[in-house]
Amino acid sequence: MNKIKMHLVALVCAVQSLFAAPPAVDLRTLPRWMRRAFYGSLLRQYGYGPIAGGAFVDNTTGGRIIKEGIRPVQITLSGTVKVGDLIGYSSGWKAADMNSSPKVYPELVAGAPGVSGDVITAFREAVIDLGTGCTATAGDRVYADTDAGEYVGVASNDQGYCVGVMTTAQIAFINPYYAFPLLKMPNTEYSNTSGTVIILQLKSALAGTGTASLVGIEVAPKVLNAIAASQISGVNVAIDLEGASAGLITRIQCFEANVGSDAGTVRTVTTAVCYRAVNNMAGTVTNGPFVIDVDAAGETVAWAAFARLPDAGANQIADLASATATINAVIKCIVGSTTTYLVGYASYTAS
Repeated sequence: MNKIKMHLVALVCAVQSLFAAPPAVDLRTLPRWMRRAFYGSLLRQYGYGPIAGGAFVDNTTGGRIIKEGIRPVQITLSGTVKVGDLIGYSSGWKAADMNSSPKVYPELVAGAPGVSGDVITAFREAVIDLGTGCTATAGDRVYADTDAGEYVGVASNDQGYCVGVMTTAQIAFINPYYAFPLLKMPNTEYSNTSGTVIILQLKSALAGTGTASLVGIEVAPKVLNAIAASQISGVNVAIDLEGASAGLITRIQCFEANVGSDAGTVRTVTTAVCYRAVNNMAGTVTNGPFVIDVDAAGETVAWAAFARLPDAGANQIADLASATATINAVIKCIVGSTTTYLVGYASYTAS
């Protein structure tokens, strides 16, 4: 009995001494999960929510660690790179650059630092430790940055080339060669002198009779609730004829719509159109909606006309046969189910 009392007294004294001089613990030495659990428990005691996920931060000072390199290749550098840098080819292997013109798209991951002329090992895929400064969330995507060779956690503008995914808060799986560029194609130059170069072709086919629909391409950009924005475009086409030197181009066009059937077909089509405009707008629209909006010419060549139509003959899309002294053409339209004609005049006096 006396021994039990002695042990109890010793235990009480030990507890008193512990709280009188609690041991000092450097939290920075603890694992990340332990620190987060400690702070999360502390916040919950005071009624606060759990700690939110952190932010992606690339290690740009040469402190990345290649934990695993997959499919190594030997390359000769034409520029300076750091360990873990994204590498692309443009007159030699160099740091990928999403801000250059033309862009240097990422294809490899540098396994070692080097300068122009060095031979280093690079990888098609790599697992990279970005260091404790990176507090991303597992599953976050990783993109090529506009700073050469580097990474960024939020895609914007030219940073839309996804090159990997975070597997933990600071470890990323990088796979630039098979990463998707959000449909940004590299600036590939083709030396063909005849025929047609097709960059992307989709020729899917329905193979079963029924009521299914087939859509070749669907583009549906969104603006989330309560978000303000500038311009939202479904498709932008910008043909660029570079340089000032001469060179004949027979035809340039932004779109071609072609509806057709095999000769001799007995198929029945209820409605056929090349372009369909659908208005599902709600709320307030200050200008429009318009089916088409034409800007004034921005360079030295003025618009020649709003449209050029074939002289297709009576009861067709356009007809010159009904020309009179003042009226030289008509354009056929259908309003509801009623056919009507827009009249074209031989001349007019500008206001």
